[in-house]
Amino acid sequence: MKKNIDELLNDYIDNQLSAEEIDEVKSLLDSQPQTGQKLKALRAVHHSLQKLEYEQAPAGFTERFMKRLNAIPTVSHKKNYFFYGVVGFFAVLIVGILAFIVLSINWNFESMNLSGYIEQAKTGIEKNGNQALSIFKNKTVLMISSSMVLLLLILAYFGFESHKNFKNKLNDI
Repeated sequence: MKKNIDELLNDYIDNQLSAEEIDEVKSLLDSQPQTGQKLKALRAVHHSLQKLEYEQAPAGFTERFMKRLNAIPTVSHKKNYFFYGVVGFFAVLIVGILAFIVLSINWNFESMNLSGYIEQAKTGIEKNGNQALSIFKNKTVLMISSSMVLLLLILAYFGFESHKNFKNKLNDI
């Protein structure tokens, strides 16, 4: 059987079956009493649907609907490369500072026990961390980094606002 029983019975009601399929339906009706009940129910639905009156759509409905549908703006995805650049700059800066601190530590494991290693790491971080952070004592560097942080906060605000507006537009559609 190529079709399921419901499709076969609906096509039987609509007289859209071949002679072979009609014989198949008749054999199903003879062998399965629930198929006969299903056919009666489908015929009742078919007749009640034929009795229903339908209303015509107003004149020009399709044109007005298509015009409104085409008037909805499409949403394009714009990438904010400036935001990614600022975040990338800060990430590289942080990784660079950490690499500078880690590379300046003497990593000789043979001559030290664990507590000595911890002490050396601690003094290395204090010494080299202070050197790395001394860069920010320069007023120019401090002003530039403060400006970058302010810019990053402004970009985050506009990013969140853009996301909120996008969600509102989707909800309106």
